[in-house]
Amino acid sequence: MARQLRRKRAVAAVILCVVLVASALTLGGLWVYYRAYPYNLRQDVESNAALYGLDPLLVAAVIRTESHWRAGAKSSVGATGLMQLMPATGEWIAAKNGWEYNEAWLTDGAANIRLGCWYLGYLRDKFGGNLTLALAAYNAGDNTVEKWVSEGRFDSAEPDIPFPETRSFVKKVMDSYEKYKLLY
Repeated sequence: MARQLRRKRAVAAVILCVVLVASALTLGGLWVYYRAYPYNLRQDVESNAALYGLDPLLVAAVIRTESHWRAGAKSSVGATGLMQLMPATGEWIAAKNGWEYNEAWLTDGAANIRLGCWYLGYLRDKFGGNLTLALAAYNAGDNTVEKWVSEGRFDSAEPDIPFPETRSFVKKVMDSYEKYKLLY
């Protein structure tokens, strides 16, 4: 009787250890994903995404891909801020909205998100809701994407994006978007 009780306790202890280790590994794995796919400035992302009819998780995926959530990020070609906007694009967005442009907006997290969300919404609408075309235009420029489409070099059903950098950008954003949808 005592031996059976000890055996049951030993089995219970082993099962408890296995459950604890499995839980730790699962939670630890999730922690790694949350660190790799942060959702910073959530209120700014969500309010601006709602304002321009975007999924905030798509916006988070664009920010992660563009700047890895660094407000002061600057590319070699001059794109700046969380959503990596060119100064000329920021100025154009401000003019389209009747805002007096301030280049400091590019490195201000909340302002950059507002500009970037407006621009992403504009591109989505310009390309008839086609997310692949909108993201390609976000990276390569809307005139470039319009040219690809008019030349038949870009079929939205099976996109063959001519620029490797833009093809990679769209893939990274879409991969991140899927992970954000799973995590948040």
